Amino acid sequence: MKKDQKNPTAATAAQTVKNDNGTPNQPTTAAQTVETPQSDTVTPTAETETTPETVTVNTAAETLPTPTQAPKVETIEEFNKRLENELSRLNHKKTLARNREKFIDSMGSLQLYIDQLKNEDEFETKSGKITFQVLTSDNYNRANFTDAFSISNTALISKFCYMLQNEMQQKIASLELELLSA
Repeated sequence: MKKDQKNPTAATAAQTVKNDNGTPNQPTTAAQTVETPQSDTVTPTAETETTPETVTVNTAAETLPTPTQAPKVETIEEFNKRLENELSRLNHKKTLARNREKFIDSMGSLQLYIDQLKNEDEFETKSGKITFQVLTSDNYNRANFTDAFSISNTALISKFCYMLQNEMQQKIASLELELLSA
């Protein structure tokens, strides 16, 4: 029985413990409610019964996605479409690189021919000529071309080769720029 008496005394003693500022705690009553984070409104107490207040609680769970939500999974059709776009872009770059290499190879051969023309002092060069051919029928076939005229003057051929070399350099620069940006 003495134990029963000590328990109520301990309960009342816990209710009358003094605060840090020296004032005794107010005993809790059944009319007071404790506010929980899930509730949006506060139940009125004896003190606030005359002026009810509503408190809106914004929890982080409402604004942030739940950790169980996985990022959006790409469908097979979307993945295939993206893959086809990348493959076509890479094939385009491959074609540009191949064309660039053709120009570079041709420029090497052209430079060798220009160096050879520099050593000739003749009116007509013996190392080559430029021939213009005309198509004689509607069918595109090598046999249907006939020579219209040819140029073998060293100065004209050199001038044409320099002009052609400059045009090729510009085209190579254009291809390189497109390769970098594509």
